[in-house]
Amino acid sequence: MTPRKPPTAMFEDIRFALRSLRRAPGSTLAIVLILGLGIGLNTAVFSLYDGIVVRALDYTHSERLVFLQQYAEDDAGQAFGFSPIERADYADLPGLDALEEFHTMSFTVLGLDEPVRVQTGVVSASFFQTLGVQAQHGRLFREGEDAYEAAPTVLLSHEFWRRQLGADPAAVGRTLTMNDRAHEVIGVLPPMVQLPNANDLYITLAHCPTRSNPDNYGRRDFRLLQLVGRTAVGVDAETVATQLATRAAALRTSHPGDYPGERPPRVEAQPLKQVFAARFTDTGQLLLGIAALVLAAALANVANLTLSRLARRSAELGVRGALGASRLRLARMLLVEHLLLGLAGGLAGCLLASLAVGWMRDHALDFTPLAADVGLDWRVLGFALGLSLVVGCLVGLLPALGSGRLKRPLLAGSSARGSSEALPARRLRAGLIVAQLAISLVVATAASLMLRSLAALHAESPGFRIDQVVSARVEMNTASYRELPRRIAFVDGLRQRLAAAPGIQAVSVSLALPMQASGAFMETAVSLPGRGDLDPAQLPAADFRIVGEGYFDTLAIPLRSGRAFTAADDLAGRPVALVNESMARAYWGDRDPTGHSLLPAMNMSGFTELAGFEVLGVVGDVRQYGLRDSEGPAFYVPYRQAPMRQVRVTVRGPGGEAALKRSLHEAVRAEDPNLPVDQLLTLGEVRDADLAPTRLVGWLLGWFAALVIGVSAVGLAGLVSFDVEQRLREFAIRMALGAGVPGLRRRLLGQALRLVALGVGIGAVGAWLVGLRLESRLFGVGSADPPSFLAAAGVLLASAVIASLLPTRRLRALSPSSVLNDA
Repeated sequence: MTPRKPPTAMFEDIRFALRSLRRAPGSTLAIVLILGLGIGLNTAVFSLYDGIVVRALDYTHSERLVFLQQYAEDDAGQAFGFSPIERADYADLPGLDALEEFHTMSFTVLGLDEPVRVQTGVVSASFFQTLGVQAQHGRLFREGEDAYEAAPTVLLSHEFWRRQLGADPAAVGRTLTMNDRAHEVIGVLPPMVQLPNANDLYITLAHCPTRSNPDNYGRRDFRLLQLVGRTAVGVDAETVATQLATRAAALRTSHPGDYPGERPPRVEAQPLKQVFAARFTDTGQLLLGIAALVLAAALANVANLTLSRLARRSAELGVRGALGASRLRLARMLLVEHLLLGLAGGLAGCLLASLAVGWMRDHALDFTPLAADVGLDWRVLGFALGLSLVVGCLVGLLPALGSGRLKRPLLAGSSARGSSEALPARRLRAGLIVAQLAISLVVATAASLMLRSLAALHAESPGFRIDQVVSARVEMNTASYRELPRRIAFVDGLRQRLAAAPGIQAVSVSLALPMQASGAFMETAVSLPGRGDLDPAQLPAADFRIVGEGYFDTLAIPLRSGRAFTAADDLAGRPVALVNESMARAYWGDRDPTGHSLLPAMNMSGFTELAGFEVLGVVGDVRQYGLRDSEGPAFYVPYRQAPMRQVRVTVRGPGGEAALKRSLHEAVRAEDPNLPVDQLLTLGEVRDADLAPTRLVGWLLGWFAALVIGVSAVGLAGLVSFDVEQRLREFAIRMALGAGVPGLRRRLLGQALRLVALGVGIGAVGAWLVGLRLESRLFGVGSADPPSFLAAAGVLLASAVIASLLPTRRLRALSPSSVLNDA
């Protein structure tokens, strides 16, 4: 019989660690939970940052994919697109081995259970091959299928295929009608992050009515397209940038009329991932930094707990040392014990992260489509494991180092209480508490600043009514509504139906909805006919907005002077406009613009020749592009003079938002059952979407602050409790000499408040620095906002007082005689 091998030293250390942890279930559970919160929080934030910013795209050779953007001269602001001719101009650059075009349109699809409005990507035939994407079912577009004579085909996104077609593989080969043409479904894309943006369907450029219009193709200023390129093998970004600049300069020389200004347009090629991660990068770094602070506070708390456990176990470990255990062996045993605690905390953290990451991912989609790919994968779990091991080593470092200084008591009942090491140990624990409190103040101030900004945004008036208003997007198809009178007739019929519906007080249409419009896509230069004293180049550009009669009444936008639009303001009458207050001030100063004329460089109206719009009056400013953005110059023209196929139908009434949505949907279907209704939203939902990025950061920081303050309060309560335990004999003597419990409690509270004051003093510097870091995100509050700091400090102080007083309740049951007799 083979003799059993003796267990290894490491196995013995693990057994010892498990026995020690079982003997103190309360402190073990507390340490695991605190570490789990810190590790879980960091794991969830890391998963978000890794998925959006760090991880490579799931495209072949994704590191070579670039996104081209064009700016006017040296303007680093709003980028504009490329025309089809410009794509050809840049396609033959030697630094690029492919250059694909992309733009997005909304179309109506027939052939499903009911008409569906779909977001449609219009791409060149080799777009997906350049990205390196393979079809999950069927095939991709082939070479030549973007030629105008090619048969119409369509690719389905994975989400649309699953949602609308029940994930049926037989969908390939099915026919869907779009733009009055039958399109064969040739394939289904795999689940993936869609860039430049998510779409339901994809068609080739030959079958987009706008892109294939010969009148548009020859125009260099028809800048509808986005361009995605792939750099040639071995070509770096600087080489491509030089080639783009050289080509842009040549185009400026050969086509001066298409590129106004003294310098050529600036064309950049940035990594595709970087472009779409940019909006989240700063936010992600901020969240990582705050999460690291929370983990640091958790570590300080756990270090305090381990020091307290070490003090209570000094006799046990001293006996082991007296029996021959070396200092190295004791240190190793304690380190193994805390590594196990770190791993257990990591496991708890992964469970917490799995619950939090889905919520964070859904909200991060308001920043970037890259958030759709966020999840707990092997990279994130590896991060959690590594963090757990590091945390275990750090929390085990103090006990391991302290093991060499343990006394070796030989008498039963001997204790380290009152030893010469009590004061240094107490100071160390107090220092850890001060660090926690300082970190808590920093995080709480950051949360207070963001939440006050969120409250200020909520309180900000958008310039129009929010409650009891519902809007939906309706787009008339090209074939049935090609003629302008047909569009006006549909809108009139729809308005009549809605006006007759119960619970509806006002109805109107517009091209865009305030707070939902994205970018100044209707911005145009404006001149004032008859004003030779004004240089049009010195006037600011203005937004061109199209609205129906009753629009300002529906949204309760005030009419400051003049009159609003009526049904008589149509194509048979003179062109008219209303200007907002900002435009009135910028263009006419203190004079009333009513009766004057304005002439936009962009003509979106139905008039083929335009001498100018007569200004009927002035209306109030609205926050067209979001609550953070102040209103600029804008003018409105009546829908009857600019009847677009796509409209936003808006209704107001006291009948309840659900009833308003139902009435609006039913009215559109009754007027034309082939038209879909989408983006059916209340204006409250539109405002919530505008606030979503601020809300995400504010609420996350709020939860982080609550967590770190709670951890600090637990740590402070533990320190006071340990102090009471270690000083029971001292307190018994004081009570025997006449001291009362209230006095002792005030003494302990005073000691705790001194630590709080020191933590607040140190944390104030960090709070000021984090305020500067948040400055660009704040609204209505400054980076050094006293109310935010005082609110954070007040919450911290209240939690510290409660945490300090709770452990002192033990003094009420203290019997001086029993304590002194036991001593």
